[in-house]
Amino acid sequence: MGFVVPEEFEFSSFDGTQVQAWIMRGQGCRSDRKCPLILSIHGGPHGTFGWSFNANFQAYAARMRGQLQLVLIGKTLLPIPKHPRIHHLGFLTDRQKFDAMAAAAVLIMPSYFESLSMVALEAWALGKPVLANGRCDVLKGQAIRSNAGLYYESYGEFAEALDAIVSTPSLAQTLGRNGAAYFTRHYAWPVIERKYLETLDRIAREGPASRPMDPLPGFFARRRSELPAARNVLSRIPSGPSLS
Repeated sequence: MGFVVPEEFEFSSFDGTQVQAWIMRGQGCRSDRKCPLILSIHGGPHGTFGWSFNANFQAYAARMRGQLQLVLIGKTLLPIPKHPRIHHLGFLTDRQKFDAMAAAAVLIMPSYFESLSMVALEAWALGKPVLANGRCDVLKGQAIRSNAGLYYESYGEFAEALDAIVSTPSLAQTLGRNGAAYFTRHYAWPVIERKYLETLDRIAREGPASRPMDPLPGFFARRRSELPAARNVLSRIPSGPSLS
């Protein structure tokens, strides 16, 4: 299986800025025909996404003979191989980003390190399914709790999950509807505002703490030999994706 090569091009942003972009075209996709689109947005250095940021997409594009296009959004620090099915659009405005999401068949979120994936929430708000990196506990937990996305931990899982979404319209539509409902239930502005107001009201009702905080231990107290090692303390903390 040979890797595909991204095609590089430039386009003008809303303010006239020239934006560098790449696209990966699948075998059988011609420039005179419309092709399905896979969108990937990244907001930081490629190192936060791992080398699979390129390898998975290239391998998938080389393997498939369909019409899928991969669109990448965000700044890049590492070179993206040229291929007619890979489009790198660079940094976009919010409006341009949401337009790209609305046109996509699925959002791919390959990051290993997320505390809360804003871009996944944005895709779900638009009713789009998400394919997430299952090695990130946050993304995996979000996909499971929302029932609005699939996740992968290897190239094989990536390819099969992507095939399932793009080749089964009923699955993609169900995931998208679940995502929109999940966003409305937990992250729509009225919900966020209510949670903040309830928290502030509770703090106001409870008043100051009933007892002062214990003083912080000193230098020698923190180094007592009977205290467990930090790694042992951390090993007892629950880990893995949050499922509730």
